[in-house]
Amino acid sequence: MKDLLIIGGSNIDYTASSVNPLIPEDSNIGHLNISFGGVARNVVENLARLGDKITFITAIGNDAGGQKLRRDLRSLKVKVLAIEDKNCPTSSYLSINDNLGNMTVGVCDSRILDCRTTEDIAFFNDITSKHHNIVLDANLNQETIDYIFANYFSHLFYVEAVSASKVSRFRKHLKEIYLFKMNYLEAKTLMNEDKDIHTLANDILSAGVKNVVISNGSNPIVYGNASRIEDLPVEKATHIVSECGAGDALFAGVLHEMIEKGKNLGASVKFGAMLSKATLQVSTTVNPDIKRLVSSD
Repeated sequence: MKDLLIIGGSNIDYTASSVNPLIPEDSNIGHLNISFGGVARNVVENLARLGDKITFITAIGNDAGGQKLRRDLRSLKVKVLAIEDKNCPTSSYLSINDNLGNMTVGVCDSRILDCRTTEDIAFFNDITSKHHNIVLDANLNQETIDYIFANYFSHLFYVEAVSASKVSRFRKHLKEIYLFKMNYLEAKTLMNEDKDIHTLANDILSAGVKNVVISNGSNPIVYGNASRIEDLPVEKATHIVSECGAGDALFAGVLHEMIEKGKNLGASVKFGAMLSKATLQVSTTVNPDIKRLVSSD
């Protein structure tokens, strides 16, 4: 079993879902769910529930929510290496969903990651150096991202774009990325191009990325490498509870198949799509029954 290193954000997630169609600028009747999240943390939990061995470097505040988050990960046998900060709270993320489970707006408070320095990440140099496969998310600030690529250039990097507002943090490192997963909006922002999804995939590969995966809601997932670019139709979910975490599950499934199972990109994306669909059917950002749901793998 390979020990995968993941470096990125952890959140306390607040998901508010309206019972009826949302009415802007008004109070809507609905339900509030509190859970653990953060793109990297969601990927970590998915992989841990699939039985993978994970080391996770993140930032956690010195607060009750952060301590619960740490205990939850350790209960999944994840090795947590946390940069603690007494001045910033654990990151939090608020998602407002409509009555169909679609996110209408999200707000993230990631100050604890924004103020991290190269000294914080350098503290774990001995551990980082031992991992050939390193997963990063764009919640890391620019200084941290630049430091990691400059100091671990012989490693394979798997990157999650996180959001259109953060994906550009990896723009100058495209030639160093082995796998880059993003959605269509993030792809357009990354390349500063308003082009069709297949052209964007080709441009990203031409810029130096070795493998790319671009999701596009219920439309086909576009993925490819130097060999070819292909589409994977998305199987429609019959009952969507929440979209939160679905993209992270897709990424986790790709990582699991490529790194742990040694599968090719196409098979890995197909597996990731299965995990994503399962995540749409629960209110939390990770489906706790994911091992059972993919037991046929």
